[in-house]
Amino acid sequence: MNSIVHDLHNFFATGGVVLYALLFLMIAILTLIIDRYIFLFWRLKVIRNEIFTKWQQISQNRNQKFIKQQMVNRASIEIHGAITLLKYLLGLAPLLGLLGTVSGMISVFDAMGTFGTSNVKPIAAGISQATIPTMIGMVIAIIGLWFDHNLHGRIHRELHIIQDEMT
Repeated sequence: MNSIVHDLHNFFATGGVVLYALLFLMIAILTLIIDRYIFLFWRLKVIRNEIFTKWQQISQNRNQKFIKQQMVNRASIEIHGAITLLKYLLGLAPLLGLLGTVSGMISVFDAMGTFGTSNVKPIAAGISQATIPTMIGMVIAIIGLWFDHNLHGRIHRELHIIQDEMT
């Protein structure tokens, strides 16, 4: 256990300060993804039942199309929830990775100015500080985009089910 903590500390030290920002960003993205899946698997059933109960009560209303559209729009707003925030955070991940690249390259140039090109160790440390955050930012974005795409497909299916059952 102590070895794992030591290895993680070394990894974050190698990647630079930007890795901590990427860690917090990854936690926020995972929290939003888990929230939407929990919503889709549990809370949506309750919302769907409420909509159908209301729909059956007003099925004889002459403004039926308008009321149906309003109910579907409300459901859509609640279903989408924090999806927009998720998209912004996913776009932020590669940008934070690029910020790590820039800070790492600054370290490389600083090492080259201090030690010249003959001492490779500080230059290699700067290059690793430049590449690790970029890689982590891209991995977070790619995995997050897969979940975002999956969530959108599920959301559209659920909205179509709600609309179909109201006809």
